[in-house]
Amino acid sequence: MQQRQEEERRRREAQMAQMRIEQGACSNIRRVILKLRMVRPETFEDLQKELLEVLQRELANCGSHAEVIKQEADMGLQQARQRLEQIRQEQLRAEEHLKSLEVLVDEAEKAGKALLEEAEPLQGKAALEMKLEEVEATAKAVEDVGVNAREKMQACTVFILQKGVEMRAADSIPPGQPQPEDKLTLSKLLVRINDTTKAMDATLQLAKSSKERAAKKLEAEKKVQVVDELFKKYDSDKDGMLSRKEIEKYAKGEFNFDISKDVVDDIMKYIADGGKGVKRVDFQKLKVDIGIAREQIQDGKRKEARLEREKKLAEMKDELAKKVEEVVKQVDAVEEKITKVETDTSARAMKVKELTSEDMVNTAEEAEKGVMAVREEVLECRKASTDLMEGAEAELKVWLFGEQKKIEFRLGRFEPRFAKAVTVASMFRAEAKKKDFEGLVALEKKALKLLKGHQRVKDLTGEELFEAVDADKDGKLNQTEWLAFFKTCERSPKAEKKKKEEAEDGEAKKEEDGDAKKEEEGEAKQETDADKKEEAKEEKEEAPAA
Repeated sequence: MQQRQEEERRRREAQMAQMRIEQGACSNIRRVILKLRMVRPETFEDLQKELLEVLQRELANCGSHAEVIKQEADMGLQQARQRLEQIRQEQLRAEEHLKSLEVLVDEAEKAGKALLEEAEPLQGKAALEMKLEEVEATAKAVEDVGVNAREKMQACTVFILQKGVEMRAADSIPPGQPQPEDKLTLSKLLVRINDTTKAMDATLQLAKSSKERAAKKLEAEKKVQVVDELFKKYDSDKDGMLSRKEIEKYAKGEFNFDISKDVVDDIMKYIADGGKGVKRVDFQKLKVDIGIAREQIQDGKRKEARLEREKKLAEMKDELAKKVEEVVKQVDAVEEKITKVETDTSARAMKVKELTSEDMVNTAEEAEKGVMAVREEVLECRKASTDLMEGAEAELKVWLFGEQKKIEFRLGRFEPRFAKAVTVASMFRAEAKKKDFEGLVALEKKALKLLKGHQRVKDLTGEELFEAVDADKDGKLNQTEWLAFFKTCERSPKAEKKKKEEAEDGEAKKEEDGDAKKEEEGEAKQETDADKKEEAKEEKEEAPAA
């Protein structure tokens, strides 16, 4: 049993070893086959030889995979040959395209050389002596030839865009090998194209600049001719120099300037070098000196005008300052009025409990009228401040704007004070309504008390009490009957005593002293308690009868 297991184990180990040998052999062969997929013409012979060697060495070790490996090797060689043929065809096409591009480049270079030959007259010192017409004609010819040259270069560019990728195949060389100098490549043609393009651009720019330079030269010659004619115009004696009188005529005629003797002396001293007059070569210096002298006089006039303007502005500013001061005084007056309104309302607010409702309403109306009047004055102040800017000079508007800002700042601070005064007035009205309501409640209680007292003294029922008040017996109560009743109605002994005391003391009024008020409230409470006790007693007496 153990012997069989040992034999089985050895058999499996032998199989595993054989499998490892086969896998290694297959891997070695496939590694070479993989290289053939990236084969190049210069590496094909070496790779083919390496494949044959590895097949001779390893194919026998592939075991059952030998046939498959042999097929893969044949297939790899076949694909390598196809790849080499494809590379060869690509290189042939690239060489054909490069030859076509070379023809286009040759034509472009030929056109560039023709352009340079056409522009040759514009180069060197001789070009400076050419007339404008000659320069323009040459530049026109250069531009016409340049159009043809640019078309040739454009043809090269279009061909590269279309066939550039295919032409790149001719540039590939084996690693480590130098590029043959005589081999036609795209990079070499691109260098020639760039050089030709730069030469064309430089030539066309030369034609353009030569044309502009010639135009400027002609313009300068015209200006010089004008100056020569001007000099000859004032050189009356034709001696080639401008004398004192001729200088004076020149200044007057050309600049409408009466030149002073001192200026003429300086000109004769420094420009004419103490000679008889100013020569043509110094004519520009003469013009500059006359301009400086004239500008100095103009500066004096401008200074006088500026000083006069500053004086006028100072006077205007003083007048505006007075107007600003008047507006400020108006603002001060407005502030005094709003302060008075605040003071009055605050003083009344401290004594609000001592005021009658009528006094409160009057205080609220006075505060509201005061605020309304002051607000109207604030609007007038704003209008007066805005009107200051009308007709003001531009130089004074910045200063005036600052003054307006100060006024507006003060006016803006009044609005919260107006709002506070209106709030206090609203408080007075609310307190007046509250006091009126409390007075009505007290009056109602007093009327009910008098009615009950009269009913109790006269021992009347509810209907009898109504008839006592209804004097004209029409079943309705009017104001006259209502007021007349309270003048003649019966009162309780305590109420009669109190009425008598009030009649002796004069008109009834409220006690300002707090203690007197408390005593009055206490008496009223005692009377109320007595009335309640009497009513309760009457109800008890009536209950058995019912």
